[in-house]
Amino acid sequence: MHNSTVEKHKFGLFALILFGINGIIGTGIFLLPGQVYQLVGNAGILVAILDALLVLTIALSFAEASSRFHENGGAFLYTKSAFGEFPGYLVGFMTYVIRIIAWSAMVAGLSTVLGVTFPVLNSTLWQKLIPVILIVALTILNLAGVQFVKVANSIATIAKLIPLILFIAIGIFFFNADNLTPLVPAHTTVAHFGTAAVTLLYAFTGFETMTIAAEDYRNPAKNLPRALISAIVIVAIIYVSIITITNSILSQDLIGQQAPLQVAFGKIAGNLGMSLIAAGSIISMLGIVIHASFESPRSGQSMAQQGALPKPLATLNHNGVPARAIIITSILTLLLTLSGQFETLAQLSVVARFAQYIPTILAVIYFQLSKKGPAASIKLPLGPVIPMIAVVLSVWLLTQAEPALLLFGLFGLLVAAASYFITKALLKK
Repeated sequence: MHNSTVEKHKFGLFALILFGINGIIGTGIFLLPGQVYQLVGNAGILVAILDALLVLTIALSFAEASSRFHENGGAFLYTKSAFGEFPGYLVGFMTYVIRIIAWSAMVAGLSTVLGVTFPVLNSTLWQKLIPVILIVALTILNLAGVQFVKVANSIATIAKLIPLILFIAIGIFFFNADNLTPLVPAHTTVAHFGTAAVTLLYAFTGFETMTIAAEDYRNPAKNLPRALISAIVIVAIIYVSIITITNSILSQDLIGQQAPLQVAFGKIAGNLGMSLIAAGSIISMLGIVIHASFESPRSGQSMAQQGALPKPLATLNHNGVPARAIIITSILTLLLTLSGQFETLAQLSVVARFAQYIPTILAVIYFQLSKKGPAASIKLPLGPVIPMIAVVLSVWLLTQAEPALLLFGLFGLLVAAASYFITKALLKK
């Protein structure tokens, strides 16, 4: 494919913003408001604002880091450039493994939701067939080139936003301020607040995947930071609005609700409202599955480009995509999905996100203070202040996580370290 054609088919700023929104909005916002309300009541609104500010400080750190590089890699590349090969490998390995686990969990989740929504698909046969059909179709879509993924992603993102925006637009007219008092219930403790913040943070994660495939974006050093910040701000406004409106409509009825948005919309718009949110959740999951199918192989490709995995994984086909990385990642994802053993592994992805976040933030601080590394086209105001706030908030949130999750994260790092030395030995042969 001619270079000018390849460039034309890359993600521009608007498509990249949609890509970021799609990567963040998954099932979390459809399912979590009830759990958060049970923990902290109306203070969930404050929790959403806190999480948005935390994610914004992390995203700003990623924005400056991404403005220094044009290559694929994301957190792996930034960490390697700042601190060396071994720390970079640990981050890259965790990123790649977590992307595979996350993709398989998303596919399984979508299969389950389809089975619940359409009982005919709830049989054992269909629950095995749906992942195969999804992953094979998405593999073919990805092998066809970035243009096809870009179009599918944009359609899915707009489609998933429609029911959420309708919910906000219609829900405003049923807003009941009396149900928002007290804002902070008397029984709420710092521990409750921390647990709620960790719980809701899941709904905000995914923005970091935007930085992995920089080579598939037009002018990434300029457009990627802008898209990161725009996506976070848009998602934060949507989330805070949804939680506020849901709380004001349902109040105590939120407790124990597995699908709070469906119940809230059903209360104000009947069966049509419930159907819209149900469709929105399916489309949302499909959208994030498409997003994951694009980003996951790029994690392996970026490590191969840096010599951390066999070079053939970085080879592009005539459509300008890493065909071998796509096929291998798809096979691993399908096997993991069909094994049914991913539930435990999926918990690792919670803490593992910080294995990407914290090293990237520290890399930004290092580049700023040492004046080393590639020049940044976007420089944060107040120097290292924002990244330092991001580190403090990240460490605090980690202390709120279940000890078992921290042990999963430590185990993942130990496996990554072993893989580093094995890979080094194999590549020397």
